[in-house]
Amino acid sequence: MKRIYADLHLCPNLKDSKHVSQIISKASKLGYRLIAITFPSNLTEEEIRRLRNISKEAKIDLASRVDLKPKTPEELIYNLRKLRRRFEIIAVICESKNVARQAAKDRRVDLLNFPSLDFRRRFFDKAEAELASNGLASLEIDIKPLLTLEGPARIRL
Repeated sequence: MKRIYADLHLCPNLKDSKHVSQIISKASKLGYRLIAITFPSNLTEEEIRRLRNISKEAKIDLASRVDLKPKTPEELIYNLRKLRRRFEIIAVICESKNVARQAAKDRRVDLLNFPSLDFRRRFFDKAEAELASNGLASLEIDIKPLLTLEGPARIRL
């Protein structure tokens, strides 16, 4: 069985199309079969289509992704209602326990992301894991802090 590698959290500068093109082709050369680029929620369908064509030329699948950072559960529900059909992957950055619980329960959420630098704002516990499992959401762990931080900050991750 052939392994499939994916990077679901690429954040290139979308205004620099040459840079985006280089990132997509580099991911393809590294053996990735799927990448997800984080788009702003107000991006046009035409811009997403243009990036899909670039990824098709590089022989790599592109998933559209949006990161939501709601302050309240109500704001989360409103954004999910508005954006679910436009994006293939919806990630929620959980900065409060109420938002984290609502995101874990809602089947429209694909990824739960907790701030890794501030341990007091990590609300992922056993109850959260159970809710996420029932809601079919996954915990997203960003690798960047593991690679860039040093010393005590890295240990606290």
